[in-house]
Amino acid sequence: KHTTCKNVDCGMGKKEKAKKSQLAASNNILRRVEEIFVLCSKEGAKDGWPEFEVLYGLLEKLQALQKPQIVGSDTKSRLEKVGTFVQWLDHHDVDHSAVKIAQTSEGVGLGLQAAHMIQQGEKFITVPIKVMMLASQALEGNLGLLVSRDPLLQAMPHLALALLLLNERFTPQSFWKPYLDVLPTDYTTPLYFSKEELQLLHGSPTQRECIKQIWNIVKLYTHLFLLSSKCPTVASCLPVFQSGFCYRDFCWAVSSVTTRQNKIPDNGSHDLALIPLWDMCNHTEGEITTNYNPVAKQCICYAVHSAAAGEEICIYYGRRSNSELLLHSGFAYSSNRSDYLKIRLGLSSSEGRDTREIRTAILRQLGLPITGEYRLHFGDAPIDPDLLAFARVFSANKELLVNLNSLSKQEKNIKLRAPDLHGENDHKALDFLQKRFELLIMAYKRSEEEDTKLLESTPTIITKHILTICICEKKLLRLSVQHCRDKMQCNHKE
Repeated sequence: KHTTCKNVDCGMGKKEKAKKSQLAASNNILRRVEEIFVLCSKEGAKDGWPEFEVLYGLLEKLQALQKPQIVGSDTKSRLEKVGTFVQWLDHHDVDHSAVKIAQTSEGVGLGLQAAHMIQQGEKFITVPIKVMMLASQALEGNLGLLVSRDPLLQAMPHLALALLLLNERFTPQSFWKPYLDVLPTDYTTPLYFSKEELQLLHGSPTQRECIKQIWNIVKLYTHLFLLSSKCPTVASCLPVFQSGFCYRDFCWAVSSVTTRQNKIPDNGSHDLALIPLWDMCNHTEGEITTNYNPVAKQCICYAVHSAAAGEEICIYYGRRSNSELLLHSGFAYSSNRSDYLKIRLGLSSSEGRDTREIRTAILRQLGLPITGEYRLHFGDAPIDPDLLAFARVFSANKELLVNLNSLSKQEKNIKLRAPDLHGENDHKALDFLQKRFELLIMAYKRSEEEDTKLLESTPTIITKHILTICICEKKLLRLSVQHCRDKMQCNHKE
């Protein structure tokens, strides 16, 4: 009797089915990516909530089809991997004898503690360039071939660095493996916000900035995904694409770069770098105390403040508002001395053409936008000189505008940016600003007091940062309203 090898046929059938299933899954993902890319490429505003909800829905569908490799991929804690990382640092001449890596406060993660008493201004770590991951290294090897074919990657070094980081993360024998193993597996940047967390920012200018950031990153992701499908020969040689190139993994790489990148000098220009160990320093108020020695090719960091043995040693990230810190570093704090609020203002489009042209000419001569962002600052004079100048021009009648326009550029600058407030037009300018600030306060869904109560109810780390920003913004607007009232009252008495 003739017999058939059913087991072989069955095995071949299973393999064929698995192959077809995998191909179908890949095609489904590709269709979703193409759909999102088309949406991102459409012209028009991308900072509104209705448009964002459409994007968010498509992203959820895409992520349901993908299997990210990084989030929750390893149960071994970062702290347990520190020993191997320290050995790697020692082997590559990183001087870290003055500090030790330790767990810091909840929600902050790992940081550096003083191993002994460190005085203010004392050097505490030195990191040679040979352990740094540089954006320029993305131009090498197979990844370099992909970069050479894409003008966008060439023009955006931080994007190239993120792609390099992700490629190395999926390379088992990577030179940087001990460093990559101690990086966080997730972040508190806007790319990790839920829709509900983003809604907590309703009324805040920061919500618009978060949404814009997400749109931009999604568009970059879809661009790179489609680029890899157009260059299959090169992409098939890169671990970053062999892993499936999931959106969530890309968010991890982008967040790792935005929260850690630093510029180092490079032959009259600069290179973007990830600096192992140094990037574990958390933020404190102070001044920038990190230098790069181009001769020794080392990053040298000096103590911002004195620290006793066992105390955390931090660095100053630079002058950034809470909104900027949340967008690029994933945190905010109420005592930020550099905090400010951006408010969007513009000239009325309904007034007469002649009057509008004079206002436009004056603002342009002052270097101010016709429609754009102006700042409020904490302090005795919260109204920025540029904002005050705009309000004066906005409030002036035609006769005053003609007089102002006849002044020289220097005279305009002195008169319109002067902090002294007196006269009818200054009163009108203050009244305009006060009403605008009050409208901005009303745009928030919750009061300052309600946010404070929510903050005290032990929210998640992301919610804590969001509520901190909302409280600071409302406080600044409230103080600015009172400032306008006080100045108008003084002006009236005069």
